[in-house]
Amino acid sequence: MKNIDEISVIVGDIQRLIIYPQFGWQIENDVPDSIIKDYYFLKKLGFSKYILYKQQIKELINEYGIKEGKKENYFN
Repeated sequence: MKNIDEISVIVGDIQRLIIYPQFGWQIENDVPDSIIKDYYFLKKLGFSKYILYKQQIKELINEYGIKEGKKENYFN
């Protein structure tokens, strides 16, 4: 079971690499299309324990706002 949780953490990390820059919480990163494809594949298989869903991201946007020059991103 430990490996399943580790995979879920990695899937959540990929999502945060994409959405956190809009808040200014980390630098923007180019995430290769192959990684995005793998993200969706693993998420579909159920490795979604650490995924932020659209409503959670909306709440973060409402609470913290968007960094100047960024647009809302609900990548999930």
